[in-house]
Amino acid sequence: MSYIETMKDIKENNFSSMYLFYGDERYLIEYVLKNFKESIVESTYADFNYIFLDGRDSSIDNVIGSLETLPLFSEKKIVVVNECAYFQKGRSGISDSDEEKLINYFRNPSESTVAIFISSGDFDKRKKVYKEFSKTGKMVCFDKFSDIEFLKWISKKFKVAKKN
Repeated sequence: MSYIETMKDIKENNFSSMYLFYGDERYLIEYVLKNFKESIVESTYADFNYIFLDGRDSSIDNVIGSLETLPLFSEKKIVVVNECAYFQKGRSGISDSDEEKLINYFRNPSESTVAIFISSGDFDKRKKVYKEFSKTGKMVCFDKFSDIEFLKWISKKFKVAKKN
């Protein structure tokens, strides 16, 4: 799935329960996260319904607890797990039992939570956790724009800002 398709889903309020963001364009990732937050989370309750976790420091129990907690005064909430290495090649830093907990969550994700995992690096498509996520979640690539895509994107930004 591409950045453009994801923005279309946001505009149509068509949200999946789980996303995996990857790629080199950190600005676009931040931009899409901002749009998700504006579309899903009411600003009054943003402190309760927008949770940003660092995957390097957060335990799997903490991540899953955040994912399974119900939103407060809202239909949905967002949990962002930044720099998670769960899907990457090599040792992901989680035990087999923690990996199994993630797989169980991926099989039955919370309908009231939009989970967004942000990862960099190459994925190991042979891992059980990757295979299970790919069955139910959406993977969004944020690679560098081609020259034509960049010109279209920048032109659109100028039009929104009413500039030439």
